[in-house]
Amino acid sequence: MKTNLLIILTVFFLSVSNFLAQTPEKELILEKGVVPHAKIDDVYRRFSEAYKKLDAEAVTNLYTDEALYLAPGSNVERGREKILTTFSSFFNSVKTSGGSLTISFRILERRVSGDLAYDVGIFTLTRKSAKGEERIGRGKFVVVVRRMKNDEWRFQVDAYNDLPAAQSNQAAAIDCTVYSAQKASLYILPFEVGKSFEVWRTVEHYARGNGGVGLYSIDFAMPIGTSIIAAREGEVVAARGEFYDNNGEDLKENFVFIRHADGSIGRYFHLTRDGALVKIGDKIKQGQLIGLSGNTGQSAGPHLHFDVQQCGPNLPPNYNQMPCGQTVPVIFRNTEEYACNLVSGKTYKALNFVPNNQLSMLETDKAAIEQTALDYIEGWYSGDAERMERALHPDLAKRIVRTNSQGQSRLDQMSALMLVQGVKRGGGKQTPMLKQQKDVIILDVFENTASVKAVMSDWIDYMHMAKYNGRWVIVNVLWELKPKEK
Repeated sequence: MKTNLLIILTVFFLSVSNFLAQTPEKELILEKGVVPHAKIDDVYRRFSEAYKKLDAEAVTNLYTDEALYLAPGSNVERGREKILTTFSSFFNSVKTSGGSLTISFRILERRVSGDLAYDVGIFTLTRKSAKGEERIGRGKFVVVVRRMKNDEWRFQVDAYNDLPAAQSNQAAAIDCTVYSAQKASLYILPFEVGKSFEVWRTVEHYARGNGGVGLYSIDFAMPIGTSIIAAREGEVVAARGEFYDNNGEDLKENFVFIRHADGSIGRYFHLTRDGALVKIGDKIKQGQLIGLSGNTGQSAGPHLHFDVQQCGPNLPPNYNQMPCGQTVPVIFRNTEEYACNLVSGKTYKALNFVPNNQLSMLETDKAAIEQTALDYIEGWYSGDAERMERALHPDLAKRIVRTNSQGQSRLDQMSALMLVQGVKRGGGKQTPMLKQQKDVIILDVFENTASVKAVMSDWIDYMHMAKYNGRWVIVNVLWELKPKEK
């Protein structure tokens, strides 16, 4: 039974992840080919009705006494008593805030055999605040349903996970040009080197709430008690650890706030009871242990909420008060290469790093300069207009001297817009992978200027870069074609 269930979970979670959810028009929709089952279907309808009433006991009564409940980022809950505690915490937090909930289901696959059945599907959860603000989340689920002696059907196993934003039709439009080059970032992942954790929610989730002030917040799913380290060095300006896990109460979460040298505030939320391991006034080094993760406050499961606000600290209940409440974009340098924001549903591993205080400004600048050149080069080869645009100053001029057979020369010029449009049309995507030369040679760096040589498959670029609004961008390029191979 356990082996078969694992196969079901694995196969169907993969298949459901390819299904693009649509907003259901009613509480339960059966996809084409799914055979109706009056008593099982009634369980879903009663589940939806209990959600509307925020009735945790009514929801729990739909599970067997020994049921298993598997939520993302949480331990397996066994038995109705623990399941009741989970739903009670969640519903109480909604009641306290004056909000409301609705949930609906779309069944994609169903198998019934004797006293057991399993369903695979998509759920849509809508949470409305007291102010009428609506937050919609979707996820995939597999349930095993069991027939009881009184002929009623109840959930024996309930396993679910959130859909990535793109599949949930909730993706936010993100301006990737606001992120710094990864190699030049001042931030590392807020957990120990060698550990890996899944990004539970990020930009696409927080863009919808609180007027977007939490836009660049990140949730890492992790077990209670996971060691949390400082993503950047600074001074502790707020810390508390008095609340217990699973309290489900808004504004009653444990946290550590650290002020950085530029005045920004790194915030680490939902720590466990006594999980704030530092105190106000402590000077913190990058990578230093500062806390233990938990599940305190208004939380849907054990995780670390991390963000950086532009100033502060904003203390409860004014977490999001402007102007300091606006979060700033953060990219982490000690993980796999990526651009823009982390991706929900993906796991990232913390790699070895050199602390900020051991990096010279020149080394930091060189890393950023190289990254800008690679954005330009790799953006061309991959047809990624966003990377190309990020590398260029809007007033860029790219020039080449062309000389005809009579020895007469002219200067041809391309603008930043022309380069980006060329990439949008495909750029160098037709270049075979083995011929995609990407050699970057930094010739000189002085203050806010740099000279760079970039050798590509068919030509060589000589670039002038400038540090403009804190980012290295290409201002001028003089280029020459390589001799054709005979």
